[in-house]
Amino acid sequence: MVSIVDVARHARVSQATVSRVLSQKVFVTEETRQKVMSAIEELGYLPSSLGKALRTGYLDSVAFLVSDIEQGWYSALAKHLQRALQERGLDMLLFDLSHSEARLVQMLERSNSLRLRGVILATSDNFDFRSIQPITAQLKDGNIPVVSIGQKMDHLGISSVLHDEVDAGIQGVMHFVARGRTRIAYLNRISLSAAGRQRYDGYVAGLQKAGIPFDSSLLWESPLYRFEGGYAMVAQAVAAGVQFDAILAGTDELAIGALSAADDVGLNVPRDVAVMGFGGLDVGKYSRPKLTTLTGNPVAVAQEMVKMLFSNAVSCVSFKRELIVRATS
Repeated sequence: MVSIVDVARHARVSQATVSRVLSQKVFVTEETRQKVMSAIEELGYLPSSLGKALRTGYLDSVAFLVSDIEQGWYSALAKHLQRALQERGLDMLLFDLSHSEARLVQMLERSNSLRLRGVILATSDNFDFRSIQPITAQLKDGNIPVVSIGQKMDHLGISSVLHDEVDAGIQGVMHFVARGRTRIAYLNRISLSAAGRQRYDGYVAGLQKAGIPFDSSLLWESPLYRFEGGYAMVAQAVAAGVQFDAILAGTDELAIGALSAADDVGLNVPRDVAVMGFGGLDVGKYSRPKLTTLTGNPVAVAQEMVKMLFSNAVSCVSFKRELIVRATS
């Protein structure tokens, strides 16, 4: 294995000079820097991340704490976040929270002990975030910034990236109404999810805007939030004799589960029932029929989160969801 001693010998400089070049924080002449970098390339030297962490006190990694990595939106976001971090010379450490507040606390404490470059919190679960404020404050005091995606936390001193879910809910309802739909169901987790609640608020606002009375039989709160949840809620509604002609599902996975159930009970999409999801996942392009969705923007969101990590100011940025109309509506 090539060592820093080998690089120094090859470049005809001291080990201290090689260390100064690698740290990028101490001035060296351009000629010397080029000699060292050429030696590194020729020898194939790989700097030790652990060694650098010991010198600087920080590991060049950012923790990505995700409520459930199986959800397609978070998987897409992880991919683009990793790319955005790589452009800054950082790695990503992925921690799945499994919707557990206790695990969230544990992972925040671990992030502090690992001395990471930052923490990105990706969950819409209705946790008691005020109770973890002492931990996040401790992280910030140690120059480990915390950023949130999916929940507004700037009032807790945490920069936040959001989608305007209320506006998206209104968009979805008005799209259905423009196509003559009046029995519009809302399918999602609500009481346990901040984003689910905001989309529900948009759904209700859309009904009011269209002059359609709210009907509690069309509010389908699923404890499950992926394909099986969408399938189960549609099957139950049909079995109970609930009349509906459109479904606004809180995730693309729920929507695709709803499509499958509709097909199994003999409902034609979109003739008998129109369906829309949230997220803009690639799988929606290949469902049959192709899924109408209110898309997110994982590339822009990832870039904004990384930008916030390197900013001293606490801020909140909101992205508008775009309606992508396909065959299910």
